[in-house]
Amino acid sequence: RNRWNLIQDVGGLYGLRVRSATAESHNIGTVTIPIITTTTTTSELPINIVLVENDEIYDIQNTFGNEIPGYDYERDRTNLDWTAIFEERHFTILQLFDILASVNRHRFESRHSASSTNADAPTATTTTAAAILSIQASFDDLQYGIPTMVQIIYQRPNDDAPITFTHAIDRLLPYSITIGEIEAQEENVWSCMGMVNYNYVFEYMCFCDPDITEPRVVQIRNETVIQSVETVTTGRNAIDDTFPVVRTIVDTFQLLKQALQDGPHDYSISFDPIYGNPTSVEIVQVYDVTEDSLNFVIRDVTPIRDTELQTNLTNARKLWETFGLDKYRYAITERCFCEPPTIAKWVNVEGYQVVGTENVDLPCPDDPTTQQYDGMTIDEIFDFVQFHINIQTTDLVAEFDATYGYPFEVSTLQSDVVPDEGKSLTINRFVPYSFLEDQVRQQREEWTRQDVQSYSYVIIYTCECLHGGIPFEVTVVDGAIASTKQLNGNDEFTNAPIEFYTIEGLFEQIEKSIMEEADKI
Repeated sequence: RNRWNLIQDVGGLYGLRVRSATAESHNIGTVTIPIITTTTTTSELPINIVLVENDEIYDIQNTFGNEIPGYDYERDRTNLDWTAIFEERHFTILQLFDILASVNRHRFESRHSASSTNADAPTATTTTAAAILSIQASFDDLQYGIPTMVQIIYQRPNDDAPITFTHAIDRLLPYSITIGEIEAQEENVWSCMGMVNYNYVFEYMCFCDPDITEPRVVQIRNETVIQSVETVTTGRNAIDDTFPVVRTIVDTFQLLKQALQDGPHDYSISFDPIYGNPTSVEIVQVYDVTEDSLNFVIRDVTPIRDTELQTNLTNARKLWETFGLDKYRYAITERCFCEPPTIAKWVNVEGYQVVGTENVDLPCPDDPTTQQYDGMTIDEIFDFVQFHINIQTTDLVAEFDATYGYPFEVSTLQSDVVPDEGKSLTINRFVPYSFLEDQVRQQREEWTRQDVQSYSYVIIYTCECLHGGIPFEVTVVDGAIASTKQLNGNDEFTNAPIEFYTIEGLFEQIEKSIMEEADKI
């Protein structure tokens, strides 16, 4: 009972597949678990679906989904003790626990009363005039702790033989998925993807002919047309197969909602976390199939999009992921149809999250530096492009950096699916700190291994005022700069305040600029 009380995911709404019966038992000594009576096992008892909300039974159906006529639901909402098993009725989980506690208490009180008066008196009380002959219970459900089987054998004075009450729970149905949640998946996730042309793999799960269970690729066009259905392994054209029935994703949502509207059954439903489509479905007693259950899997949903752009995006993302960059900085200019019309910011990313933005000195007509901007990681910009490919945004353009793969230019027009979404993004500068740190460390280690202490090298100093830069020769002896010499024959910059470094010193300057997150390296 404590375990059941701790279960939160079931909440107040659940169903029970129940097998129950009350019958005379003429040979009590042979009654053992799981044998329920002398002649009947649980598998032979009739099944009912008991639907419970807030610990009250609100509906009871047979396995065909038909309500049991004339059932007194008000009676099942009243407080009860163990004598309720005298009646033809069903019970909630908590009521079963109450019955077990009550019958155990009654048996103890009966024995105590008998021992204090007459040891040979029958084990019965004046209030119930019934003797408890046997109590058995199983708690085989390790997840929920429910009493999976309850068997009580009793005899009242007017009974010709002992009566066996049997209550077996085949399965608890925690109805965590509601019609509202199915609608939310359809409207807030799947519909937002805007996919009207797509393929998916459908697989029916049953102990059936292999031709039925063989996975098949379903091609959907314009959301309503099933263009083709081909089996995965043999390529057989299965579009004319009458069973199993394949549907569009939208029609599958309708199937699920209809199944719940007809009355909750034994069902389990899961959804794709990205696209929102149903991925695994198990529904008992769906009326448009001949089997007694509907059990199928939908996987590998593939939008049919602009093939060239999708290929470029996929390849660019793979290139980006090879670097594993978790710390970088980029300058972005964003223009859109909304206010503010233009944004220019540095975006700082660390640990795969945006950790801050700051102003960037880029020429923009509307003083964007005063605008609030949360920024996106490069991965989120990839997702932004993928989303607009999925919803088939008009005139989507994306260009990708040849070195690192990140999108440096993205442009969208307004979409019919997402109004006012048109915008353009331009990444002007990109500084991959984490990649540079590794690269510089490896090169510095290689230089150190050479153990070169005396050498000369040529360095060209450049700035905006110097076309082509000024070359200098630097001579290093025993790890220290011995001399510097301007090489173009002009001594104009010989005494200029220019700092020179050994190779080791240059590595230190680069590492310092990375640590201080210079705007460009």
